[in-house]
Amino acid sequence: MQRALFGLVLSVLAADAANVVVLGDSWGTYGAREFENMLTGNHANLTLENAAVSGSTAVQWTDRYMDRLISAVSPPDVKAVWLIAGGNDAQASLPLCAAAGKSRAECAEELTQLVDGAMHKLLSAIFDNCGNSSVRVVLFGYDIMSFSRDAGLLCAALPLAMFPSCVGQNECFNSEFIKIQETFGKVSVDYPQTTVLNLLGGLQAHAGYNASLGSPDLDRYSPAELYGDCIHPNSAGFDIIFGHMWNLFFSTIA
Repeated sequence: MQRALFGLVLSVLAADAANVVVLGDSWGTYGAREFENMLTGNHANLTLENAAVSGSTAVQWTDRYMDRLISAVSPPDVKAVWLIAGGNDAQASLPLCAAAGKSRAECAEELTQLVDGAMHKLLSAIFDNCGNSSVRVVLFGYDIMSFSRDAGLLCAALPLAMFPSCVGQNECFNSEFIKIQETFGKVSVDYPQTTVLNLLGGLQAHAGYNASLGSPDLDRYSPAELYGDCIHPNSAGFDIIFGHMWNLFFSTIA
């Protein structure tokens, strides 16, 4: 509740002068405070409108939340947009696909096509409606999730609902999940003002796993101590992720 109110306050205060906009799902809302701290802590001359919606899918942003997107990006002061979406599309579509008896490969391909189509529509809408023709968009395909038993039995069960054939095989699930990152890379080719960061493995590396930024250990999930639940980093986890985001992207536009 406090995070939701914090995001609302940021949106209201920055609505008239924001030059950084956040669009997408709960990684944008749960991490709202840490994202703001990343900008202010680096003394960036950047103001923020956080228009993310918890639980939203990329597909929903192409329809239900399109007016919200257009309103957020239309001011001429907007310099950068962080768009984070696709994870909830996986959670919504993969269990249904698996229940229909389709193979892991078939379900992964359906998800890839779904996210690819939605992201093309969203990026086109941003660039077509932004008041600043030089706006830049930054994407990244999350980080490896924390579906280990250390995060709770429910967390351990979630990936099995999405890819039942991956039972007991972390590498199996992680290899499919990172296709969201791969899809973003392919989509960005059509949009030169889009930057795709590969932050996969960043939390594992911080915890001393055999991983590095952009090169995760697919045999392991992210450390539970850096996650607040199965799919959202905690404050410390978001600080690490946004630190990389600052170094690789926002420091170049501040």
